Amino acid sequence: NLIRELVLSRAFQTSAAPSKDNRAKDPDNVLLSWYPARRAEAEVIRDSILAVSGRLDGTMYGPSVHPYRETADTEKRLYVGPLDGDGRRSIYIKFQLMESAQFLSAFNLPGGKIAQGRRDTSNVPAQSLAMLNDPFVLAMANRWSESLVADESKTVAERLTQMFKNALGRLPTTSELQRFELTIDEFAKLHNVAESDRLTSRPVWTDAAHAIFNFKEFIFIP
Repeated sequence: NLIRELVLSRAFQTSAAPSKDNRAKDPDNVLLSWYPARRAEAEVIRDSILAVSGRLDGTMYGPSVHPYRETADTEKRLYVGPLDGDGRRSIYIKFQLMESAQFLSAFNLPGGKIAQGRRDTSNVPAQSLAMLNDPFVLAMANRWSESLVADESKTVAERLTQMFKNALGRLPTTSELQRFELTIDEFAKLHNVAESDRLTSRPVWTDAAHAIFNFKEFIFIP
């Protein structure tokens, strides 16, 4: 009940972009006239990727899942888990003191050897590289594209609009939609896909999904 009251409050729902009037009247944001943008926690980012791709398993409780790693080390009891964690929420990822989950660690997941009362919050190149190159992100972009191309009834603009709604919770602006339609054309040329086959091309829509995952707005709470 308390969380519901907080998130439905006017202060929580205030935009992170202050108006000129608010800048003048409340330059230090003492009155919470705008809401400071902040990066989502590691688990939220991973769960959001799973949810948008359609892979998230919302089942409550149950056994934990080993995190994905390239190789196992049985002497340290480090085992290889599934790349997508079987779709389980990040709270069910097994935590190992010897080696934490690689993707989550890039986004300031606390280590287990030292007590940490408050998480660090950083914005570093390693996080951008994780969103660009981590096999989990690439696999979920491919998973999302699978569901996208299965529906051939939409136009490119309609599909992009739905992707924005699913990933960002809002509609694209006119300029965003125009730029992204041009981007789809560029992806089609890159993959040698004919214009008539754009809507059914997995590589094209995998790239589009991956691009949206890399929006700052996707991992930040505006």
